[in-house]
Amino acid sequence: MKKYQALGMMSGSSLDGVDIAAADFLLDDQNQLQSWSLIAAETIAYNDAWIERLKTLPAASAKTYAQTHADLGALLGQMVRQFVEKHQLKPDLVASHGHTVFHHPESQMTAQIGDGAAIAAATGMQVVSDFRTQDLAKGGQGAPLAPLADRYLFPGYDFYLNLGGIANISSNTGSSFVAFDIGAANQLFNALAQRAGQAFDEGGKIAASGQLLPALLQTACQNPFYQLDYPKSLDNQWVQ
Repeated sequence: MKKYQALGMMSGSSLDGVDIAAADFLLDDQNQLQSWSLIAAETIAYNDAWIERLKTLPAASAKTYAQTHADLGALLGQMVRQFVEKHQLKPDLVASHGHTVFHHPESQMTAQIGDGAAIAAATGMQVVSDFRTQDLAKGGQGAPLAPLADRYLFPGYDFYLNLGGIANISSNTGSSFVAFDIGAANQLFNALAQRAGQAFDEGGKIAASGQLLPALLQTACQNPFYQLDYPKSLDNQWVQ
């Protein structure tokens, strides 16, 4: 048996902050996962300046984009150091998804910022990053990523629904594992809550007080994306 401690982090499209977690993994001699346990996890909030910077980045200049890629890497490295010190961890590696700015699989293009080299320099640890691009280069969607966790960490279920800024679903068909994005989730909910003067719909209270509008639902369901077969994935700009 081999034991590894991994620290994973990503920045979601809802811009609430960086999710960071540490877990121990026990693998057998064939590198098959036998067991795992969560050691520590938290969300480190962005300040207002970073929220605005990331929100406006898709329309920024190439130089601003490159600088933000480097600066976010340095910030993520700082977060890793603080998280490791706070929880007295000794990770074997850091896995950083970064923050998605563009995702256009039809053009074999995706872009996640948060320079892995900057994280490695700030922490002195081994860093794994850039998770999506090889799959896109080979004609895949590069997304969603959550089904990998569904398959290996939570076996025994037929369907898994992941609700992030964008929602995706995973299905264990018995002979294969199928996953795809299904539509907008927290990005849309947050935008509606902000119209009501709240940052987000805490506890789903606003949503729970409403009622279904069949005509609006029917209009929404006519969007061409919902008629596409899988594999398929969504870009933040599509949601917005």
